[in-house]
Amino acid sequence: FDDQLRREIDLSLREHREFAVVYIHVDAPPAGSPPHDDAGRERVFEAMARLLRSNTRAMDAPCRLEGERFALLLSGMGLATAHARMEGMRRQCATQLVPKGGAALRFTVSMGLASFPHTAQTQAGLLHAAETALAQAVQRGGNHVALASIAFGASAHLGLSTPVAGASVQGNAGKSYQTGLSADQRKVLGAMSNEQIAEFKQFGDRVSRDSS
Repeated sequence: FDDQLRREIDLSLREHREFAVVYIHVDAPPAGSPPHDDAGRERVFEAMARLLRSNTRAMDAPCRLEGERFALLLSGMGLATAHARMEGMRRQCATQLVPKGGAALRFTVSMGLASFPHTAQTQAGLLHAAETALAQAVQRGGNHVALASIAFGASAHLGLSTPVAGASVQGNAGKSYQTGLSADQRKVLGAMSNEQIAEFKQFGDRVSRDSS
């Protein structure tokens, strides 16, 4: 995973494109539910690994970390598209039934999503941003996708000047320029202030370059 992450950063700098990193934590069973035993937890982790494989492309890099944690690198994928994909996978996890000894186990996940170069411009900074976002998702009670803060102005320092893809940009700094975006993309942008959106437009940060 670390080797592919380093290669993806080099590719991003050369080709001026985004990618995303996601940290995933399998939540503890909700209060009032029986805890999973060791065998049950492993069944849940195996189910999580299968969901990661089925929801990613050959160019992506899913990885099992320690304990109940996973990591995912989404190659060449913008922040809004990555958020939409992870929201879909979060919902899949919440409806998944994991068979174990005649019973069916359920589980939910918390996710922290960060993107390069918008939320960080170094490998260590990117992983720290994803870790911080994951902690926020857990603090909110789990079963949540949290976005890392966007480091506005990063694209200018890196020489990125690609216009917003698929968006009809208005002349003011308001949120009305979201015409043409999907509901999930508008959800991401809806959390931004007018000042943040103005700077987002100024530096031409791409909402999504994923064509899959």
